[in-house]
Amino acid sequence: MGIFRSIINDVLGIFAFSGIVLREIVKPPFRFSPLYKEIEFCGMKSIPIIFITATFLGMVFTLHSIRAFSLARMESLVGPSVVLSFARELASGFSALIITGRVGSAYCSKIGTMKITEQIDALSVMGISPTHYVAVPKILALSISMPIIYFLFIVFGIFGGIISAISYNIDPELFLKDVHNWVDVEDIILGTTKSFSFGLTIGIVSCYFGFSAKGSAEAVGERTTESIVYTMVAIFILNYIISYLFYTIR
Repeated sequence: MGIFRSIINDVLGIFAFSGIVLREIVKPPFRFSPLYKEIEFCGMKSIPIIFITATFLGMVFTLHSIRAFSLARMESLVGPSVVLSFARELASGFSALIITGRVGSAYCSKIGTMKITEQIDALSVMGISPTHYVAVPKILALSISMPIIYFLFIVFGIFGGIISAISYNIDPELFLKDVHNWVDVEDIILGTTKSFSFGLTIGIVSCYFGFSAKGSAEAVGERTTESIVYTMVAIFILNYIISYLFYTIR
């Protein structure tokens, strides 16, 4: 029963913290310098791992698609199927999981360390809102960076797909020929909406667990692990909800 009580408390805490964040985001002062710094950390510095992951994911997904479509002599559909899958699902989902591991864990451990070393309490004593000063720039940076990472993931995935297609003697022109007939603006809107929502979720959950850390450095490690697990579960749930609403409204 203890573990279920803990899960319920954390879920309720995340929702309560979300309300605090939404209130603090619109409050002045607006600190642009920390925001730029966080965008550089969670966006620019994530590009190498995004490039490697997206390229090889594009290569292996194209490999499987070639094996399947070649049975029906429909190699011209390999490119459109790969790009459509990346636009609707793979780019937003995989990039969110990568950013959760790289950025979300870092944010949680940073804030948790600040909490147990009483830096958070010091901000409160000085009359500065810890949520506004520490969490808001991180959450905004993730919300801004994730849609950009989403588009980069698609580009890198197509690059990997073309490499894989060439190895099977499929011309890049043929790979990209019918993509515009399969992928439309609605698919990009769906992926962008998911990416923005995932960025917001990663920021809120990781910051919440950082602020809720208590005790020793060991507790920070435990809360960081929990933040990654909760964030990934939230991403999968949110992914289904957004997809369901999209296809229902459509």
